[in-house]
Amino acid sequence: MFEYFAGAAALRLFETIIYSSLWIVIGCFIAAVFRRMLGPETVRRVFGDHTKFGLLAGWLIGMLLPVSSLGVIPIVREMHRAGVKRGTIVAFGLTAPLFNPMSVLYGLTLSDPIAILTFSLCAMLIVSVLGFAWNRIAGVAEETETDVDETEDDPSLPVEDLRYGVPVREAFGDVVLFPGIDDYQDLIGELRGDGYISVIDLCGVDYLHHTRADLPASVKPERFEVVVILISHVQRERIRVRLQVAEDTEVPTLFDLFPGTENLERETYDMFGIVFADHPDMSRILMPESWTGYPLRKDYDIGAIPVQFKDAPGRT
Repeated sequence: MFEYFAGAAALRLFETIIYSSLWIVIGCFIAAVFRRMLGPETVRRVFGDHTKFGLLAGWLIGMLLPVSSLGVIPIVREMHRAGVKRGTIVAFGLTAPLFNPMSVLYGLTLSDPIAILTFSLCAMLIVSVLGFAWNRIAGVAEETETDVDETEDDPSLPVEDLRYGVPVREAFGDVVLFPGIDDYQDLIGELRGDGYISVIDLCGVDYLHHTRADLPASVKPERFEVVVILISHVQRERIRVRLQVAEDTEVPTLFDLFPGTENLERETYDMFGIVFADHPDMSRILMPESWTGYPLRKDYDIGAIPVQFKDAPGRT
């Protein structure tokens, strides 16, 4: 008897996957567009991030996207990954399987347009109520987690925004990430996987006597900083990574992820003395190998080159 029911369930599951295969392909394609072309920030804006229209946006986009059945799953997963509010995800996930352009057109051939409109408005009301309730439940859960964290940590510290698990800020129109030395390589690898496939700059900075107020509260300022700027040509976005580096601390090389950073890391070493671990050729690139010191350090002596002008006294 058990084998009979198990076989029937497996057959039914197989039929469902076959019948939904087109929707699954469409859903995967839309999820890929969200991830590769729009990016997390644009997806959040499209779904009304941090606005009162998020639930309405979830319902409306669910009505407009040509997806249904199991095809909703990859889109919902990508929305969750992009950080869309949970209530908006619920509103979209409940609307899309029922309403899409094709099902609405088919319904108009069988029912009165007023009935279709009434049904869609009732659905909007229901998914909005459920999404609002979900947001409230999720908000209570997050507040509870925050209360637990505050009992363990200093409650005077402000709550920081995180992205890719590291503190994030915006400066001059760019997203700026602040990883720790242990998260540096993993973060760059994640950014590469998200479409930031080009490193357009990598350099060092010496903050010897400079007090900084632009760092998140959880980031400890160090004397040196390694700055990496990446670009996504598909999303047309730049992202900046600022790594705090203490003196005599080695930084993991990015050569395995971006071979083009080899000379940029050599130049940073040559000018600032920041060593990149596992670099294939950690040698000077601008200065002679016999040169003493690192010219762009703030405590490097200012040199002078004697110049004799043609009108200088005593010139013959």
